[in-house]
Amino acid sequence: MIKWTLSDSTGFGGLTGSVGATDSGFFAFYPDDDQQHISRAVANDRTLSSWTKTGQAIAAPPIAVALGEHFRDLRPIQRPNSDEWYVGVGCGSTNGAQLAWYKADDDTLATFTPAGADDGCNAIFTETATYGMLDENVCWTNSSQPTDMMECPDFFPLGDKYVLLASFFTSNQWFVGSMNDDFSKFTPDRVGAIDFGNYYAAKSGSEEKQDGTTRRVLFAFDGWSQPTATSGCERYHLYPRELTLDGDRVSFAPVKETELMRSGEA
Repeated sequence: MIKWTLSDSTGFGGLTGSVGATDSGFFAFYPDDDQQHISRAVANDRTLSSWTKTGQAIAAPPIAVALGEHFRDLRPIQRPNSDEWYVGVGCGSTNGAQLAWYKADDDTLATFTPAGADDGCNAIFTETATYGMLDENVCWTNSSQPTDMMECPDFFPLGDKYVLLASFFTSNQWFVGSMNDDFSKFTPDRVGAIDFGNYYAAKSGSEEKQDGTTRRVLFAFDGWSQPTATSGCERYHLYPRELTLDGDRVSFAPVKETELMRSGEA
């Protein structure tokens, strides 16, 4: 997991947290050290350089508490063309790897109600086996593995579909599908590998507006194992990629700014 700290003056950091922007402000979410609660902080201004912690916002469901350290990694999302806001949290359970789902009472993202259709982690989606895996050389192979924890989920509209990105320790996957009418269940139509090599913790960024039409850029780092890295080196950030939909398949391409870097214009 990625350790991030906004600044020494904020006095807080967290594991794979995310920031959501609404009309009421900017809100950061991150798991507590015991990974049994999701806490919240509010940006004091739009520079995002100073934050106020507001305490715990979401408690892990009993099934995740029983397994321990299986409730973390999250992403706020606005339901397109509505004023409804949700938070999806990576959750592990005896049912499998799940995306726990909570609806915010309003756009201050301060209090939430469980809103998932599946049991266990109040989930909108459950996966029990990976789409392939990375072998000892950190290369993708067509060999599925059981999974009981969804790391670094990112859920968002893209085009006229919904996309879920998720990491399962030995694989990084995308799912393309649809949500039901009451926005409580995700049904994928297709699944694939985000990358066939050393790639992990994929999270995307966009403009504040979330309706599937805005640009979507993917960020990640090069995974837990680095067979080609110099001894003692930390993990590396990877070039960002542009996400688009080709029917029910996610397509990836280097961001256009990369061309400017190569030409010396950036």
